[in-house]
Amino acid sequence: MVVLAYAAATGLVVVGFTLLAEAASHGFDELQRLGPYGPYLPLIWTPLLTMLVVWWTRRLAPATAGSGIPQVVRALDDDLNPTQREWLVSVRISLHKIGLVSGGLLAGLVAVSVFGNETYFGTLRVQSLSWSLLLPGLAVALVAGLAGGVFTRLLVVSVRGLPDRYSRWRRDHPLRFAGGCALLVAVICVATGGATAGAGYAPTRALLEGHADLPGVYTLLKFCASWLSAWAGVPAGMFAPALAIGAGIGNDVALLTGLGRDAAIPLIALGMVGFLAATTQGPITAFIIVMEMVSGQAMVLSLMACALLAGGVARLMTPRLYQELAALLPVPPASPAPPQA
Repeated sequence: MVVLAYAAATGLVVVGFTLLAEAASHGFDELQRLGPYGPYLPLIWTPLLTMLVVWWTRRLAPATAGSGIPQVVRALDDDLNPTQREWLVSVRISLHKIGLVSGGLLAGLVAVSVFGNETYFGTLRVQSLSWSLLLPGLAVALVAGLAGGVFTRLLVVSVRGLPDRYSRWRRDHPLRFAGGCALLVAVICVATGGATAGAGYAPTRALLEGHADLPGVYTLLKFCASWLSAWAGVPAGMFAPALAIGAGIGNDVALLTGLGRDAAIPLIALGMVGFLAATTQGPITAFIIVMEMVSGQAMVLSLMACALLAGGVARLMTPRLYQELAALLPVPPASPAPPQA
């Protein structure tokens, strides 16, 4: 009964979180439609709301920063006492996380929201796979692995900091730094007509359905916007943006190799799996999740091979992302033990 009760509570929280996140994304879209100056409002709205979210995070719930996965990884260590573990994961942290991530979506920044078992990206339309896709598919896996490795290194370095003025600015003036990052994200959003805003579900689904109309530099700019959003320090996950970047990689390789729209769809799915596997270095998890999300059982072996290759390439360039971030968490020191009677 306890297990079932926790499962039911988790499901209800996921549903509420999803509805709140979708409402925030819809609110950001509506903001851009407010009169002739609507498309330019993110240049003001995004930095201001980002500074508020970062202030709330640092002041009231510092453990909510980032995706939350490093906190869970660190909380599983045996050397933590209950007080330290509660600082990393608790009901209070979860509630803060839900509100702050939804606020990030209302800032047009990155976040993740998945609604149950629904095939969020539709159904993958793959009639047949020919040997002509072997070299393009290999190129997608290699590019996704390299890009994912670079992305992971950027995330780790951004959190760890370097002896440069940007890291000092982030340390000494976190709110102003977050506002600057958000302004750059807003500029990218305006330049791409809103294509890079938010989690990236709409462009990714459009690519898979074969009717996307995205700028040629979409993949690069989505990569930059996702990194800047994480560097700003807002609580947000990288799952959905990783899928969006990977889909862009697959689409770009298809365009460069002259493949038609139908032939590009398998490469887009491979890019999603490859970049997600490269950033998380969890290839089995990546291909299973993406296969379920796009109903891509017809490509199970191709998706598995791409995930393993891309993950292997990224592993040559960078250590595991979540373990590195978990080690950098500023967990408070353990409380002294009470005196013995």
